[in-house]
Amino acid sequence: MLRIGLIGEGPNDTGAVKNLLLQKYAGKVSFFEMLKNIEGHQLNNNRTKISLLIEYQNKLPNYLIFIRDTDG
Repeated sequence: MLRIGLIGEGPNDTGAVKNLLLQKYAGKVSFFEMLKNIEGHQLNNNRTKISLLIEYQNKLPNYLIFIRDTDG
């Protein structure tokens, strides 16, 4: 089973994408949220990149999906 990490600007964004993807890939792919405590403006800073590396090494997803919206 594939393990896919979802990284977004907030829990509503990752939850919505996860629900959409589960409609097609339920039972074949496992989706889970990564970096739960970040906001959209924090996705590009170095501290977030280091946190992502550590969490990636702990959870070992096959793929990562970054979710960004275009507001602001």
